[in-house]
Amino acid sequence: MAAERDNRHWVAAGVAAVLLLFVLDRVTTAHVALVTLLAVGPLIAVAGGCVRATIGVSVVAVAVAVVALVLDAPLALQDGVRLLTVLIVSALAVILAVLRGRLEQRTAESRVASRRAEETLALLDVIFARAPVGLAFHDLDGRYVRINDHMAEINGRAPEEHVGRTPEEVIPGLPQVGDDMRRVAATGEPATGIEVRGETPAHPGAAREWIASYWPVRAAAGGELLGVGAVVFDVTDRRTAERAVRTQTDRYETLLAALSEVGEGMVVIEDGRCVYANHAFE
Repeated sequence: MAAERDNRHWVAAGVAAVLLLFVLDRVTTAHVALVTLLAVGPLIAVAGGCVRATIGVSVVAVAVAVVALVLDAPLALQDGVRLLTVLIVSALAVILAVLRGRLEQRTAESRVASRRAEETLALLDVIFARAPVGLAFHDLDGRYVRINDHMAEINGRAPEEHVGRTPEEVIPGLPQVGDDMRRVAATGEPATGIEVRGETPAHPGAAREWIASYWPVRAAAGGELLGVGAVVFDVTDRRTAERAVRTQTDRYETLLAALSEVGEGMVVIEDGRCVYANHAFE
């Protein structure tokens, strides 16, 4: 509504300028020279940025110019030149209004896109900051572009020490990571559930284990490949516990087999049912 009121103000100003110049043309002795100045009206209207308003004022200006020249008949060649000048300036004012309208539309679209990008970045910041796993984004050459604190802790270096560097430069003990990253960038195909084992500056001299997944990151429009995203889970403690359980189970089974060899029977009963018996018991 405010924009419409502003447009009406510019229309009124343009029409008022045209009529004022027409009156001055009538009451002054140099009235023929003032006809050309009627083009001021469209120029005032175009300042409002409304195409329809500029067209309307341009039509009024040309019509008033024609009336002014007709009232000064007989017409001379200079009168035609002045009318043509009003026509040309009015047409240029309309073109300028159209271009200005498109520019304002594109500016508004750009602002909306910028706001959406800011919202997306803010959401990405929250995800990166609070995710309980290592997250990173690499460019197509494998260099770190963005990394969260958890991934930095896994690698044993500050986040700012990663940006612009390759995995080989940050974690030289894990050359597999850079190879996997560049393979995804080259093929555009994701690689998930990759087991990684080795040392990082976070735990020098100690072998750690991770599960890593890499995804190609594409632009929403056109699908252009922008880089590679990485998600890393530290599974060292879990794998250590699993190996301990397997070792304990192996020892238990070895003990049962040894008891069977010396003739000691062993049976396991759950809920009144036999779930295990060694050969000696059988």
